[in-house]
Amino acid sequence: MSLSQPSDSRSGDIWSDGNTLRWIGWGLAAAGLVATLMRLFEPGPLWAGVLLAAAVLGLAVIVRAPEAFETRWRGGGRGLNPLVGAPAMFLFFIALTDQVDDITLPVAGAAIGAAVLLMASTRALGRPGLSSPLMFQVVAALLGAAVGYGALVALDVDYDAAPPAVLPVQVLGKYVTRGRSSTTYHLSVPAFGARRGPSALKVPYAAYAALKPGDTVCVLEHRGALGLSWVTARLC
Repeated sequence: MSLSQPSDSRSGDIWSDGNTLRWIGWGLAAAGLVATLMRLFEPGPLWAGVLLAAAVLGLAVIVRAPEAFETRWRGGGRGLNPLVGAPAMFLFFIALTDQVDDITLPVAGAAIGAAVLLMASTRALGRPGLSSPLMFQVVAALLGAAVGYGALVALDVDYDAAPPAVLPVQVLGKYVTRGRSSTTYHLSVPAFGARRGPSALKVPYAAYAALKPGDTVCVLEHRGALGLSWVTARLC
């Protein structure tokens, strides 16, 4: 059975209708945005699960009908609109803000995700109307990597129900990093818990402003649902 020829009329009603798949894809992108915003107010498994489902299902729809999500760029060429993969990117950027001690497993997940989406995108190259196969494969691989990394961190952090260990740690220094649209506050701290050397903690502005070198910050070391320890910090 090929991707462009469904085996029966029931599957063909949806899976061969590019217009229907386009609506499903953009609907999943919107659901991912809502889940991301709600997670800011209610962190935990519910909205993380919605975002993860939107990301995975969205990729399945993109691979099924990539031509439905192509757009024309300013130069006149056509390519896959990356906005349809927004849930995957949201999942990835949220994972980057979580302070996981060892990212070996998430990086492996990213590599596997990229490989799976690259192979899946190869099967979809015969879809009629696909104008930019190479662009589609590149974006698909990147989105697969984003989901592979973000999913493992989300499952580890958002589904971790165990109480954390509270570790009082001395502040060695502090500094700020600024991006185009964000400012991140860091505390330099000595080795603690699973961390074997000096490191930095990302903290809210209130904790950053209240603490100075020599003060004590309380580090909450979480075991992680997948066994990947992760940390948060607060005033003691």
